[in-house]
Amino acid sequence: MKKSNSIRHHYIPQFVLKHFCYEENEIWFYDIKTGNVESKNVKDVFMEKKLYKDVLNDEDELEIERNFAKYETEVSRILSKQFYDEKMIYLTKDEEESIKLFFALMGFRSKNTAEYFQSNCKDLFESFYINYQTDGDFDALWKRNLKKLTKCRSYEEVRRNSLIDEPFKLFMLRDTTGFLGSYLKIIESENEDFIISDAYPLVLYASGQNCEQIDSAAVYPISPKRAIIIIFDFFYEFTDFSDAVLPKGVYTKPSEKSGMLEFRVKRLKDERVVLLNNLIKRNAKIGIGYKEL
Repeated sequence: MKKSNSIRHHYIPQFVLKHFCYEENEIWFYDIKTGNVESKNVKDVFMEKKLYKDVLNDEDELEIERNFAKYETEVSRILSKQFYDEKMIYLTKDEEESIKLFFALMGFRSKNTAEYFQSNCKDLFESFYINYQTDGDFDALWKRNLKKLTKCRSYEEVRRNSLIDEPFKLFMLRDTTGFLGSYLKIIESENEDFIISDAYPLVLYASGQNCEQIDSAAVYPISPKRAIIIIFDFFYEFTDFSDAVLPKGVYTKPSEKSGMLEFRVKRLKDERVVLLNNLIKRNAKIGIGYKEL
């Protein structure tokens, strides 16, 4: 199979990053390691070199990246029609499911996940994962499943795919549905800009009635003015919202008319956007991107 010279594998797609550029292809980037803020080309941020390279099987190291590129094109077309400026957004159920799986995969294609399967799970969960990768190469296990996941367009396709190992089906069930169902929400800022970081998604928690922490939503900024949220169904009835980052009104389900899902964009007050941005900063490990400093 023919090799490519490209070695940059982005874990945040460039079609998202371009909306955070202050001029063509240039974003303000705060490097957490150095403490410096400088202008960066979006090709050089939120990526890892040779993240998906499969040395063991000597396969085309860009197969996963090509699969993602195809998926990115499909999702970008859906978003560009409505998501950046319309107040009401209309999707088919298939489109919503495709968007949910695509963004769920953003967290699963990251360096953190790669490092988990390269080292951490070997120490903690080797006896479990050895059932799915008998030679103990759990990095290869991750890449093999990621290749299959990137060809799916809904959790239901993931569930039915016999080539995807059961633990990875559970990861996608968790990240697309929260195990018991989920739905999309689109929020927009009042005046403050959203920022973006390697904490993608930003997972929000809320306190349950018994003070336990419950996953409430996964937030994905798609521009300085808007973000997509995957909201997990089950937590709502167990949460009092007294310390929730997002107001209760955000958690309204879309309505359905004539076979289409109808999403009303929810505007957030500036103080809520500031809270989200502070959490994005706090959870970032590599860097933070800004359109305006």
